[in-house]
Parts: sequence; C-alpha cells; structure tokens
Amino acid sequence: MKNRTTTNKLKQTVRAFVLAASLFSAISAGAAPLKAQVFHPTSDSSISIQATDKIVIKTRFYNGKQQYRRWNETKACWVDPDWIDIG
Repeated sequence: MKNRTTTNKLKQTVRAFVLAASLFSAISAGAAPLKAQVFHPTSDSSISIQATDKIVIKTRFYNGKQQYRRWNETKACWVDPDWIDIG
C-alpha cells in the first residue's frame, strides 16, 4: 500500500514538472511580452491638427458690375475684406 502511494505521488510530481516545462517552453518560444505604451504629453510637445480650408467663390451683381468674394467654408468667414470687381 505504501509503495502504491509513493508511485502515485511520483507520477503527480512528474506530471507537474512536465506541465511546467511545456508551459515555460511555450512562453519562451512565443513573442515578447506585450508592453503598454502610454503617451505622456509634456510642455515641450505640441500636437498640430491641420484641416484644409475649403474656399469657395461667391459672385454678385452690384450697381451693374459683377463682383466676387472668397468665402472660407471651413472657418465660416470671408477671406477677402471687400467685394472685388470683375473686369
């Protein structure tokens, strides 16, 4: 009876060792462990997001003359301070 318990304990120990060895080899054969990358902005770093302004040309007839003026649709403001005569 004592011999049987010793054999079972020995089998459990061997199984645990084989399992640990296989896990270790699988981990070491795999890719490097993942590292979290965290962005820490500092006072000297600057982030610049630039959108291209969409400029459209508006025309009108004023006092018998055709005029145009550029409108910035992105910023919702006039590009030119005044209307410009055409021709």
